[in-house]
Amino acid sequence: MKYLNLKLAIDSESVNVYVETGGEPVHVVYWHMDEWLEDAESSVPATVNAVHLFHTNPDELIEKVSGIGVPDIKKLLFTSEDVESFTLEWGQSHDQLCYALGYDPETSDDLLVVDYFWMPVEEIWCPKIFNDERVQMIADYLRHKE
Repeated sequence: MKYLNLKLAIDSESVNVYVETGGEPVHVVYWHMDEWLEDAESSVPATVNAVHLFHTNPDELIEKVSGIGVPDIKKLLFTSEDVESFTLEWGQSHDQLCYALGYDPETSDDLLVVDYFWMPVEEIWCPKIFNDERVQMIADYLRHKE
């Protein structure tokens, strides 16, 4: 998947394409079963097309739904390359961060979790708060990722 935080949720009553931001999701397209029952002729093909584009060409899907009154969804999306850049720029090993802050590496975890979050796979600490909205969104996504 090109965008890490562009998600598709399908259940017995709805289809939802949304952007996971670490906070409230931003809906790209959403259909409920009631819409399919009321206007199947237009809503079913639109739903199928959106799911198809989600899997084959997410940029086209975003372009089709972008317009007046719609948030700029494109600026909310990020790729694995964006995440890699984030971790390279902002991530620090436990020892590096403790040294920089003057903390004892053996007893510092409780102090670090106030302002940083741990990424266990990468074995790095990253700041929780940023002034840049896009960087903050990537941090929130990584922080709340399972």
